Amino acid sequence: MQVVTLVDRSARVVRLSVIVAILTVLPMLVALRAFDQAHAQTFDAVVDRSCVGSCRAESPEVRVEQDRLEKAGLVCSRTPTLTDHVVVEDAKGRASTVTFDQALRRSADGDVWVRRYCSRS
Repeated sequence: MQVVTLVDRSARVVRLSVIVAILTVLPMLVALRAFDQAHAQTFDAVVDRSCVGSCRAESPEVRVEQDRLEKAGLVCSRTPTLTDHVVVEDAKGRASTVTFDQALRRSADGDVWVRRYCSRS
């Protein structure tokens, strides 16, 4: 009889442990879900604003800046990619290299056109 009692007690302990674990994890999941819904940022689409509105031809400085970056070992493309080297052109035709965040912010403000995305191959 002692073996049966020991098995019964063990089964109860396992059941109780599972119930406690579920009751502990469930509120955490609910809280995490509520936090995610309250603070998560979603984006429907990334819009390539390199040529919106008053689109114009690239200045020769864009090619010079691209050549400088390619000599440094980067590969440049017009295809949008996440990178820290984005060639932008301002309204006066001056080209410069900025980070992706800066390019996104400045192009959204209409200050620059995004011309190239350069990254390590």
